Formats: sequence, C-alpha cells, structure tokens
Amino acid sequence: LFQTFPFPQGAAYRPSLEYTGELLDAGMWILIFPEGRVSSDGRIGDFKGGVSLIAEKTDVPVFPVAIEGMNRVLPPGTWLPRRGRVRIAFGKPLQYRDEGHEPFVQGIEETVRNLVGR
Repeated sequence: LFQTFPFPQGAAYRPSLEYTGELLDAGMWILIFPEGRVSSDGRIGDFKGGVSLIAEKTDVPVFPVAIEGMNRVLPPGTWLPRRGRVRIAFGKPLQYRDEGHEPFVQGIEETVRNLVGR
C-alpha cells in the first residue's frame, strides 16, 4: 500500500542497501527515518549512520525533513491514524563530500533540529 520496506535493526543490511540503490537507479525517492523509529513522545532521538552510507555510495543528496505531530496522529504500535495536525518542514539538500559518516549524520541531525519549531 505505501511501498515501504524496513531496514534491519541488527544485521543483514546489504540486501536493503542493494534494494535502495535499485530504487534510486529507477528514479524513485527514498524516505529514511534516521532515528529508526517514530518517536513516542515527539522528541527527536539520536540519528543512526545508515543514511550517510547510502549518500556516500549512491552520490544522491539528502533532504533533511522535520515531521512534528506524528506521535499523536499515528502513535507507535497503532494502525489507524487519529485526527490531528502534522507539521512538515524541509531543509536544503546536503551532499556527502567525504567528510566522514559521523560528521555528515551530525549535520543532518542539526539541520532537522533547527527545522523543528519554526
């Protein structure tokens, strides 16, 4: 229905990364939640490093996006959305430039945190 696929939480990343590359090669857009989950309380969690690996290997830009209110509209563990407001803010695209995975992820996280509350 939503054309989604989960990234593994522990191991076996290679098939998911290969599939992501195939989708990008086909001109599709990929939406990744770098925290690995929807927040239950609305606070931003620590970002995981997978997005930097994808950006490095595929040379595609990363568009930082802040989504506020999803924890109230579709709380973790529920299937049916509730009425409520969701706010989405988009940042400028970021390109991986061999700065290292951790600094790149920190830059994305900082951008997203700056988008919240605007």
